Amino acid sequence: MNISLSPIVAVLGHVDHGKTSLLDAIRKTNVASREAGSITQHIGAYLITHNSQPITFIDTPGHAAFSQMRSRGANVADIVLLIVAADDGVKPQTRESLQFIRAAQVPFIVVLTKVDLPTAQPERVKQELEKEGILLEGRGGDIVVTEVSSKTGQGISHLLEMISLVSEIHEIKGDSEAVLEATVIESQFDSRKGALATVIVRNGQLNLGDKITAGEVVGKVKALIGDQGQNLESVLPGQAGQILGLEKVPTVGSQVKLAGEGGVVKVESANVKQQEVKEGLPAGADKPAQAGAKLSLIIKADTAGRLEALMAGLSSEVVVLSSGTGEVTAGDVALASSFGATIIAFGVKVPPEVLQQAEEDKVKIFSFAIIYEIFDWIAKALAGEVAEEVKILGRAEIIAQFPFGANQKIAGIRVAEGRIARGDNLTLSRKGEVIGKVKISSMKQADKTVDKVEKGQECGLIFAGTVDFQIGDVLESVR
Repeated sequence: MNISLSPIVAVLGHVDHGKTSLLDAIRKTNVASREAGSITQHIGAYLITHNSQPITFIDTPGHAAFSQMRSRGANVADIVLLIVAADDGVKPQTRESLQFIRAAQVPFIVVLTKVDLPTAQPERVKQELEKEGILLEGRGGDIVVTEVSSKTGQGISHLLEMISLVSEIHEIKGDSEAVLEATVIESQFDSRKGALATVIVRNGQLNLGDKITAGEVVGKVKALIGDQGQNLESVLPGQAGQILGLEKVPTVGSQVKLAGEGGVVKVESANVKQQEVKEGLPAGADKPAQAGAKLSLIIKADTAGRLEALMAGLSSEVVVLSSGTGEVTAGDVALASSFGATIIAFGVKVPPEVLQQAEEDKVKIFSFAIIYEIFDWIAKALAGEVAEEVKILGRAEIIAQFPFGANQKIAGIRVAEGRIARGDNLTLSRKGEVIGKVKISSMKQADKTVDKVEKGQECGLIFAGTVDFQIGDVLESVR
């Protein structure tokens, strides 16, 4: 039975062209009527409703290193938003995203962002797009183009209306009674919950208790989590949900099927691979490094997509002995010690006991929040330059905000680990994506000015300059 469904919308474009800000602005518009304090889960997708029309957005990274993820984003989407900054124009990742859109033969909407800036030149950017073969509405073509400002909210409602219109024109439908067709769009390992995977459904439905396969990974759906942290009974066509219950972390892009519907795999093979992961002994780790390799690494990342992007950018001079998602473990340190390798922690925690073991075993652990910095560090290491060890000194979550003066806000924070101090080098992240680097101008606990807060403590702080932070953002202090 064909039914109308939530169009699945991927957001592609060049880095720094406002993808994250646009998604935040859309979400902010949609949650206006929701209960205050609602927390959005970072599952890689989220559902909104505009004029009774549900729309599912896939949160797709925009940096060049994430090209494979963006390619899959276009392939699972019904509609793509091609983001182009009105003050910057067509860039390399704009053209790359356009290639993916054309290859997937998916309808798309051009979204010109940052139109509120005095340097914005939307007409010039439209001319650049026409040179790329994009024939825009009102200019001899039929590709919808909208102009928006994530800062002021200009054009957001019109953009959502255009998404609904394009969905209607292309008659996007799904069949909840068909054979399950679903794709893993994000996956990771959580030390408390185990393997997690975000799945988007195109046809059929995924239900609590279903026995499934995700590529070669098997499991049973023990829980389904929505983007607001709510427990779901099922995920219908056009919707997304995070699965708990898989035996191991599946590859991003894996096809999800019900066991017995063309998804039969050898369970014992999956169990063997899972045991290897648990023991920290990757297959082939006892083999000599590949010819020409100058740097041996063990890489841990917070999500499979970010891990894949990092791995794809490594040169032949780097050999990776082991890689995976989740925090750095004692097994990683033992393996690094045995083979003289360095550990890269990309957006993941390094527990205090693991740091202590690393110091005893003389294993270097470098923590990074931004993928560019990892590539810079690797380039220096390969060139023989002494790289300074980067460590996470503390993490805190912004739990409240209060107006201060005409244009500033006070951020209420709670320190989750380590410490946060005035003068620290800080990164501000939202849903796992780094927004930028910030500095603190003042910190207060009650009416007392302080210079540092420790784990478990709360304080109010004011950032130097104007920082567009939100509740739920994460601060990391790095050295």
